[in-house]
Amino acid sequence: MRFVLTAAKWSPLRRFAPHLRSIARDYFRSAKAFLRISAIYWVSLNLVTAVAWCSSFVLFWLLLKIYGVEADLLATIAALSNVTLVSHVVPTPGASGFVESVVGLSIDTRTGGHAAAALLIWRLASFYAIFLLGLAAAWLLYLSHPAAATGTNRPDVTRRT
Repeated sequence: MRFVLTAAKWSPLRRFAPHLRSIARDYFRSAKAFLRISAIYWVSLNLVTAVAWCSSFVLFWLLLKIYGVEADLLATIAALSNVTLVSHVVPTPGASGFVESVVGLSIDTRTGGHAAAALLIWRLASFYAIFLLGLAAAWLLYLSHPAAATGTNRPDVTRRT
């Protein structure tokens, strides 16, 4: 948070200063709210996150096995954990392109296109599907007309209390 506030004072970023201060305020508020959650809820969040990551990694290992690529489960989880850790500093969303290239280069080249197929299916299922699901969710939200149901988007409608 201090880094963002300090960056707002830097001359090349001064025009973004109000937005950066807003980001710092929002971060501080969310950190305070996070500290107020119960221990059981915190543990539950961490368990769900760990299960999600592990299931994604196991999915990749299963795809490799389906395509006939010899891979050890623990080695696959370790490699993907390292790639994921490094990918947090890659400036593309979800480290798109970086993950595919690093994982693709780390797989044995003798497997041919089988490993590439497994890799692409894994990334489609674990990352790129979010974009398709997001479009579908936005379309369903648009079709449900939530603002129209309350009458808040039409100024000609008078509310009765």
